[in-house]
Amino acid sequence: MFDPNQFVMLANDFVNKKIYNEAGARTAVSRSYYGVFLILRDKIDSLINRTPSYQGVKNLWADIKNKPIIHKVIIDILQRTNFVVGQELFSLRLMRNESDYHTDKVIDWVIAKDALKKAEMILQDLNNILSQISIKIKSPTFFNELIDLLNKAKK
Repeated sequence: MFDPNQFVMLANDFVNKKIYNEAGARTAVSRSYYGVFLILRDKIDSLINRTPSYQGVKNLWADIKNKPIIHKVIIDILQRTNFVVGQELFSLRLMRNESDYHTDKVIDWVIAKDALKKAEMILQDLNNILSQISIKIKSPTFFNELIDLLNKAKK
């Protein structure tokens, strides 16, 4: 099984060695986001699947976890749990979108370093974030919000 931390390590190598000029900076931004996103997606997947009474959530989650909408779902879950971290991931995703799709914008090493810093900040707080999600997911209110979120994402 692939370890998404390797994406963050790759981004770190690109930033520290300034490999391939702007293409390297763009790659570092993209890998910073995807490393963190995949780690969070896999950890949240594990949390959901370890919760025995959540068969409905498990089924909805299984339907969307490998679809493009999962990016929004992960950000929404984080924003409902830890707004600051959710905003950081959202910001990192916007940076990734600019880096991957907007060739008219210059993506330099300052931007790449900022993206890597955001990714590392989220990863440093990963255990705390997962603990917060684990507690929240047991709340009936959050559970209902999660079902609504997953149902909307499935459409």
